[in-house]
Amino acid sequence: MMGSMRSRAGKRAFKVFIWIFIFGMAASLGVGPCNRTKHLNKPHVVAEVDGQDIFVTEFEQRYKPQVERIRMIKQKLGDQAEMLLRALGISDKPEESVVDGLIQDKLFENFVDTMKISLTPTFVEEKLKDSAFVQKYLLGKVIPQEAFENGTLNVPLFALACQQQGIAPAHFDEMLRKQFLLRLIGEFPQLSLYIPEEQIKQEFIKKYVRNEYELLWLDLKKYEQACAKTPATDQQLREYWRTHQDDYRIKEKRVGSAWSFSPAHYGITVTDKEIEGYYNNHKLQLVSAPEKIEYRKICLKGSDLSVLTRELEKVRLELQGNMPLFTKMAREKSAAPEKDALLTAVRGHTQSQLDKVAFYLAHDGDVSSVLQTESGVELIQRVGRKAPQYKPLDAVRGEIERTLRQARFVNLFTADARRVIGNQPSFEKLVQTKKAQASSLSGLSSDRNQALQKLFTLHQGARGFFINEQGNGCFVQLNKVEPSYVLPYETVKNKVIDSYNRTHAQEKLIQDLKKARLLLETQDMKKTAHDFDATYETINWVSLFDPQKEKRAVLAKIVAAKLPFERLERLTSVGQILDEYNATKDRGYLIRLTKQEAVDEVAYREKRREILADLYKERLEGGLLLMAAFLNTLKTNATIKINKEFLARYAR
Repeated sequence: MMGSMRSRAGKRAFKVFIWIFIFGMAASLGVGPCNRTKHLNKPHVVAEVDGQDIFVTEFEQRYKPQVERIRMIKQKLGDQAEMLLRALGISDKPEESVVDGLIQDKLFENFVDTMKISLTPTFVEEKLKDSAFVQKYLLGKVIPQEAFENGTLNVPLFALACQQQGIAPAHFDEMLRKQFLLRLIGEFPQLSLYIPEEQIKQEFIKKYVRNEYELLWLDLKKYEQACAKTPATDQQLREYWRTHQDDYRIKEKRVGSAWSFSPAHYGITVTDKEIEGYYNNHKLQLVSAPEKIEYRKICLKGSDLSVLTRELEKVRLELQGNMPLFTKMAREKSAAPEKDALLTAVRGHTQSQLDKVAFYLAHDGDVSSVLQTESGVELIQRVGRKAPQYKPLDAVRGEIERTLRQARFVNLFTADARRVIGNQPSFEKLVQTKKAQASSLSGLSSDRNQALQKLFTLHQGARGFFINEQGNGCFVQLNKVEPSYVLPYETVKNKVIDSYNRTHAQEKLIQDLKKARLLLETQDMKKTAHDFDATYETINWVSLFDPQKEKRAVLAKIVAAKLPFERLERLTSVGQILDEYNATKDRGYLIRLTKQEAVDEVAYREKRREILADLYKERLEGGLLLMAAFLNTLKTNATIKINKEFLARYAR
């Protein structure tokens, strides 16, 4: 098979790309950790899914790329990295996230086999000829640099990579087809993303076409004043208090004691050897200046992307390694505003598609393949590389020492806490020897104090412990619970009167709003506003994203006047009416779209791609939630075993 690949490299290169892509990306596809309820004891197997093994060799192929991904996230986001990883459902321990990804792949593979899903060779070949698919999912992502040179596949190097990864040539086609199926299942959320042209145009109309509106609004204050003129009886007020008791409830209060343990009293020392070892093991996270790639680009714009692609393909080989010619062509032909200016891609910073591609060009002068981007058809050439610079050991020695000292303190305090938590004499001795600082606690469950939050997890007389945000060890003990109770009617009578009047004023306003809506079927809005003593307004020729300053000033005035500007986008055709009571603004509204300008087809064509991208993103986010539910169902119904001893070695 590898021999035939050499003779058919152009035809088979796309298959190669897909295999490498899926092989590298699987570790990052996991949706949350698996339910590890069963233990596995097979030396060469890292996990087992429904009796099918996941081998250590598969784990090792993914481990280093995942370490690099997590390192980049932590380097870029610092203290916020942990929060982001949790939000994505990814463990910050690379060994765990890699196993989760492998288990997910095995679950998908079993699903494919169970459902007898298959792809014909013709379908696969046609899909692989789709340059947009290749550029979106393969180019500039995880294709090994050593097997991908100057925008083309180096078949001998790829064969060597397969050999090193243990991919038998005889099984390559079978593995490729199966992994391609897994990729398609992984993209189920996108299969329903077809967006009709009419919907795209409606979104353009909603955002950019100018409209005229008329509206009336009813002010709640007028209704409250009217209600106050007819006081409620004491019986009515008492009944209101009885049915709204949660509004007058005093929340449960808890009282306890706290003890704070400082790392300074644990006598922890850190040696120079330990500091140097940490520095060497975490050097990639101690970057003072990230790697940078300088490049130039040529951009062609037009309606027929296939013609532009062929035009750039014709000159691409001439430009390979020829920086003066590339610069000249960029200056003369590029439609980009930068022309022949140098652009810089910075490792770990927000990157465009071109920035990502730039990092996969191995040498100065290398030219990428032709790329279809949001700007048009583009080509880039690497001009230079600046290697990353790392902080010297002396500059971070203190920081490393504090990190090691804190890690050791957490382990020591946790061990002490577990040892003494149920033994009063041992606890008192620990407080004395470690010079813990005692204090009192008192508060509600809504208080955000970390110690109080812990207090509300305990039963009376019990203790708990944790590490606080300052890095100190803490014990808390619940001493007393003051139950929740409802304030007596006589105590809160004035508050009950105000709430009663407001509630009934809201009900009357909403009733009038419905009556006014019905009247609009037979009379104009201005007269209707007069009949209900409402305020009448007109809004002339505005759009939600109006580029004109004077129009934006009109919108600012609308917002300042507490009119429902954010609701105007619901009205898309002349004659439509929106009615709404907004409790936060204490007003009820009736709004009608009265006039709408014609669609500017030129402006629509200019904005169409941007609008489509926004709609696509919105739908995809919903699809990903469905995908997560699908994966969780597969996990729930599967028997999963984990080799914990193997993972523990990596965790150390």
